[in-house]
Order: sequence, then C-alpha cells, then structure tokens
Amino acid sequence: MLLIIENNEGIRQYLPTENLFLDVSDLSLTETLKKLQEFGGVTQIYFPLELKFQDTQRQTLQGLELFKHIRLTTELNGFQFLPILLSYSYPLETFLRNSENTLLCSPATHLFHLKNIHEIKHSPFLSPQKS
Repeated sequence: MLLIIENNEGIRQYLPTENLFLDVSDLSLTETLKKLQEFGGVTQIYFPLELKFQDTQRQTLQGLELFKHIRLTTELNGFQFLPILLSYSYPLETFLRNSENTLLCSPATHLFHLKNIHEIKHSPFLSPQKS
C-alpha cells in the first residue's frame, strides 16, 4: 500500500487508487514522525521534497528533512527500508549542493520532477509489487 504524505489531496489522482493519505499541513515534523507509526501495511511512500509542515514554507524543504529522518531513524517500524518516491519542483542541483543530501541517491529512493506528474502512473516505482 502506498502512503502519500502531502498538503494537497489532489495528488491522489495521479497515483494508484489504493493508497493512504496523510495531510501534514497542521502537523510538525515531530508529530508527522509519530503519526507514521500508526500506519500499517505500507509498502511504499510518496512525498514532495518541498513538503510544508505547520508554520513552515515550501522553500524550507521540510520534505528533505522528513526523508532524512525516515532513512536514519530505526524507531519507525521498518519505514527506513521502504521505497520512497520523492517529487521536486526546484532544480535537482538545489538539493544536491549540500553533501549530506547525497542520501537522496540511496537505494530504494526514486526522484521525479513535478512537471512530469502525468507520467508517474507509468513509473516502475508504482508497478504492482510481486509477493
């Protein structure tokens, strides 16, 4: 099951119909991490690098912070090992300037530019999981 972490539920139309949605507009990063522990059966995660938490702006790249926490935190019931699809609208170089952000190139991490949102349903990332 795909877990979508976003501010706009409209993104669901571009992703598989079988998904869970978490609106983080009124949550902090810490609250979001706690909320993730409530989700079961998640096999994939999607969120934008420009995710906006409560009292933040998209330019602060809180999705990047969430990504780092998921990948580096062991208390998230295996979430750190799940494939993550990350969207972005800024040039990718913006994120990779900082050497600690090379984590974006880690296995099971898939990046796509939001201008290609109409192609996302055909992504290998979203192809049915083999049991």
